[in-house]
Amino acid sequence: MLKEIKSEIYHLLHPKMAFFLTSIAKDGNPNVMACAWATPVSEEPLIIIVCVEKSAYTAELIKETREFVINIPTKNLVKALLICGKTSGRNSDKFKKAGLKYSSGPKMVYFNTA
Repeated sequence: MLKEIKSEIYHLLHPKMAFFLTSIAKDGNPNVMACAWATPVSEEPLIIIVCVEKSAYTAELIKETREFVINIPTKNLVKALLICGKTSGRNSDKFKKAGLKYSSGPKMVYFNTA
């Protein structure tokens, strides 16, 4: 059941832009989640803060590797974004489930749509 939110403050802050947050396990297995809570805190050096539930698999991976990548989706990736927001990557391959592809960079997994 949908509930109408009447708070003016809520509507000033929402909706937020959702993005893909990718991380990687030490064994090399990538993970992706949908996230809407990020903010830049410094341009030089580039520092971005993301908010992730501490019990989430993504939080576990970020704690292990101290790395993550933010990928900003286009409209044609909305369905994939919804899939990544509803499933845990702890026991499933969300890249495969959402029809996404990735490539590895020097230290991290970078998301791509090609």
